[in-house]
Amino acid sequence: MPDFLLSIRRFFVNVNAYLIREENLFVSKIFIIVLVALMSTFFYITGTFDNIENITLDQRFKYRKNLLTHPKIIIIQIAEDSIKKLGRWPWSRERHAELTKVMSDFGVKALAFDILFPETSTNESDTLFAQDMKKAGNVYLPVAFQNLHDIRGENIIQSIPLFENAVKGEGHITVQPDSDGLLRRIKLRVQHKNRNYYQLGLMLALDYYGIDPKDVKAGNNFLQVPIPDEKPLIIPLTKEGDIFINWAGKWTETFSHVSYNDVLVTHSQWLQGQKTWLPVEMFKDSLCIVGVTATGLHDIRSMPLEPAYPSVGINATVTNSVLQREFLSISGDIENLLIIWCLSGLIFFVTHRAGYFKTIFLIIALGLSYMTASVVLFSHATIIISVVYPLILIFFSTFALALYHHIVITVEKRRLTNLAIRDNMTGLYNISHFRLLLNAEIKSTKLRRNKNLSLIMFDLDFFKKINDNFGHAAGDEILYTVASILRSISRTLDVACRYGGEEFVLMLPGTNRDNAVKIADKIRKSIESHEFYLGENKTHYNVTASFGVTEYHDGHETGEKFLIRTDQGLYQAKNKGRNRVCPV
Repeated sequence: MPDFLLSIRRFFVNVNAYLIREENLFVSKIFIIVLVALMSTFFYITGTFDNIENITLDQRFKYRKNLLTHPKIIIIQIAEDSIKKLGRWPWSRERHAELTKVMSDFGVKALAFDILFPETSTNESDTLFAQDMKKAGNVYLPVAFQNLHDIRGENIIQSIPLFENAVKGEGHITVQPDSDGLLRRIKLRVQHKNRNYYQLGLMLALDYYGIDPKDVKAGNNFLQVPIPDEKPLIIPLTKEGDIFINWAGKWTETFSHVSYNDVLVTHSQWLQGQKTWLPVEMFKDSLCIVGVTATGLHDIRSMPLEPAYPSVGINATVTNSVLQREFLSISGDIENLLIIWCLSGLIFFVTHRAGYFKTIFLIIALGLSYMTASVVLFSHATIIISVVYPLILIFFSTFALALYHHIVITVEKRRLTNLAIRDNMTGLYNISHFRLLLNAEIKSTKLRRNKNLSLIMFDLDFFKKINDNFGHAAGDEILYTVASILRSISRTLDVACRYGGEEFVLMLPGTNRDNAVKIADKIRKSIESHEFYLGENKTHYNVTASFGVTEYHDGHETGEKFLIRTDQGLYQAKNKGRNRVCPV
């Protein structure tokens, strides 16, 4: 396992080293942008940020103006005023029978009750209500499903059989809010025991056009409604079979709202030939939906525009969308992924053409432009495109490119610094930087009189012969290996330097001359014992070195004189036969 992890680490180190090279900037930017695009694609496919996507959809609703609502849609409210005047809820079904007669007298096109009647009443009101609904011939009642993911016989809530046989049709009113409690989508069609239950609002719209629900065609992601003398209406659906509800606006700002009690009062006035509270002509050929709007009766939903929205408004909204032919078109997975990758290409084009700061500015401008485009498409073309995942791409591309730029600059500064202070071949300090460090250490030694400081200077013996016999490449290999030996023996606080050619210097802070001699001899033996194989024939060769060692002891001695004194010890070692250590 450690070997495996080490291999992975080496791989990423090599990739990093490759990407930050100046000649590989083009490939590096492609790599970064493609990596971010793949990350955004993964997030989109897994739906990681779908909740945030829903929030952006809510904001688009808030930025949009209210939609026009069809004048023939009327909501008859069972609100606090009606309950106060007509009595405690629930009312007797005789009351609903009376309303059904009133709507028939006013000539409404269709009447829908957004009220479930699953149980029989204890008096004759059920029979009276059924008779009036059958006589009117235009009444729709709701059905509900307790769980849309488990459509079974016992899962459906319907009106009593007496009412089912009396009404013109039934429509489902089941809603399932998103995980945050807001209602954004609804199923227009639920299949139960080989029967299609269309949404109650859709049933009213079909009645308005005189369309038999059996003529509605269902596709994988659409419903096709044949409208007489007009083009068929295509209702776009999600892959789950839902529609995003195209909310017209807030409850108080949309649709015609009338009080249940006011309708009854208006009918009484109309029969007596008096001036009516409501204009009777408004009900002619209208689509009326009866529902509870009183806040204390638990038929309130939360939607993107406001936290308390009566459920009856959901049916009216669906009816309005059909009559106005205004549905939200949802971009599919292919379209959204295409947007992500097209934006990736655009970001790369900008990155390749512009400088760093201009690139960051253009990418941010691209993000703002995309957000604006999403709002405009939603407001004027009722098209929903993904916002969060493209913005993730744009944000992380900006972040990754900025981080990459910072890394490149940092590495380049480090490279330039190393060029200024280090020997390019061995990686040791060069002599000019070594002199600065040596003088600084001498000043430190002067401040603390008991502190020791020693130098080791050594030269490889007969190095010119190596270059002459085996070539300069062999000589370079020996210099690099000797530098490695020097680093391996030196302490962290020691300072190693390539003085020039085949000559090296090692500064030993806190070390006296005797200990420095021991260290020098250890280095000498390590070099002598190392086996080199040089040239094309890999000829075995042993290298030796001569060492001079000295300790700083004069408080007035400069760093240059300290080096010269150490160099004298090196010459003594050479004069005495080489491959030895001579202290001065």
